[in-house]
Order: sequence, then C-alpha cells, then structure tokens
Amino acid sequence: MSKIYSSDLEISLRLMAILQFYVQAPLTIERLVVYDFLILHGNDIFPELHSLHPKSPNSSNEFLIKRELFKRGLHLLVSKELIKVNINKTGISYQGSELTVRFCEKLNSPYSRKLYPAVQSVISTTSLYSDLELENRIKTRLLNQDPVFKNESLFLNYSNG
Repeated sequence: MSKIYSSDLEISLRLMAILQFYVQAPLTIERLVVYDFLILHGNDIFPELHSLHPKSPNSSNEFLIKRELFKRGLHLLVSKELIKVNINKTGISYQGSELTVRFCEKLNSPYSRKLYPAVQSVISTTSLYSDLELENRIKTRLLNQDPVFKNESLFLNYSNG
C-alpha cells in the first residue's frame, strides 16, 4: 500500500487548491506553507477559522517540516505543467493557471468540497497580513501553546520575536 498522507500527491493537491485562486498573482513558498498550515489547523491560530483536520498534539510540528515537503510537491506540479513558476529579482514564486482551475473543478470528493471553502476562508482572513506577519503569528501562538514546538523550534533556531 502506498503512502497517501503527507505524500507528494496530497501536498500537491492542497497546493493546487490554493493556487487555483492565484492565477493572476503569484505566491511565495512561505505563504503557501502558512496557508496550508492554516487550512489544516487554522483554529489554533485564528479563532474564526475552522480547522480541516482535528486537533492533534503534534500538529505544530507540521509547520516546521512543511517546506521540504512543499518543494517536492511544487516540483511535481511544475513538471506536469499544472502550475507556473516565476523567477525574478525578488525570488521564486508560484501561481495557478487555467489548467490548475480546470483540474480543481474536476475534483469532486467530500474532502475537496470541504477543502476549497477552507482555502477561501484562510485567504479572506489573512489577506491583509504579510508573509512575515503570518509566520510570526503562527510561531508565537505555537511557542506559547505547545512545549514540543518550543523545544523543536529552539533546535531549528526559531525564536519568538
């Protein structure tokens, strides 16, 4: 049996769910990581958000390890031409395309029917925050709520402030 949870495929599908709303404007990998975390565990950070996944004692660790998983998921999507990559002086960013939107329209499962509204809710709740403000809000909340995250964040050189 192949691994589905936290696989490149699962991450890729959630990335496309986000990027279908960003056909005109690219997002950084930092923003994608934050959006994904908030889609899954947003109620831990913003009380008005509904978390797609149930509360878990180790959910905060996801925030620390997502970037590498996302690189693989983004690579898969770019290699299949399902998303666009932008490279310029400010860095690398990603955006959806017409193909992203059409692909997401074809996904009709109970999970996708919950996922897309969750994505829209996260986008509307956080649109006025910068990447850095969102990341700091998450880290601050997690450092205050989760002793495991506090220990791991010290090991990975994250600080509160």
